[in-house]
Amino acid sequence: MYTNKLSGEIPCSIANLSQLSILGLADNKLEERIPDSLENCKRLLVIDLEFNNLTRTIPEQIFGLSSLSIGLFLYNKLSGGVTATLSSFQVLEFLSLAGNHFEGTIHESLNQLRGIQFLDLSRNNSSGQIPKVLEELTLLQNLNLSYNMFEGEVPIDGLFKNITPSVPF
Repeated sequence: MYTNKLSGEIPCSIANLSQLSILGLADNKLEERIPDSLENCKRLLVIDLEFNNLTRTIPEQIFGLSSLSIGLFLYNKLSGGVTATLSSFQVLEFLSLAGNHFEGTIHESLNQLRGIQFLDLSRNNSSGQIPKVLEELTLLQNLNLSYNMFEGEVPIDGLFKNITPSVPF
C-alpha cells in the first residue's frame, strides 16, 4: 500500500496477519506510533514505513522479530536513541533510520548486527564519538552517519580502512 493517502494510526489489529512477510506502508500520512502488536507477525522479512509521520520510539517488541532482514523507518518523526535493542535483529541486512529525531550516542552493541550490509543513521541528532565497534561489522558495505553531531576521531580499522570521502552534489 505504498504511496497512497492512508492516514491515522497503523491499527493494532495488523497483528492478526500472522503470515505477513512484507509490511509496505511507505509514503503515506500515517501518524502516531508503530504498534507493539507487530511482534506477533513472526514471519515479517521487510518493514517499510518510510516517509510517514510516525512518532515516539520504535517499540522494543519489534526487536523480537528474528526473521526481519530489511527495516526502513526513514523520514518520520521517530525519537529516542539508537539503543542496544537494535542488536537483537540477528539477520538484519538493511536498516535505515535516517531523517528522524534519534539522539544521544550510538550504542556499542551494534557490533552484534553481524549480517548488516547497509546502515543509514544520517540526518538525526546523534552525538558523541563514532563507536569503534562499527569496525567489527565485516559485511557492512554502506554506512551513512552524515548530518549528525558526532565529534572526535573517525575509527581507522575495519570498513573505515578503505573509506573514501563522498562529495555531496
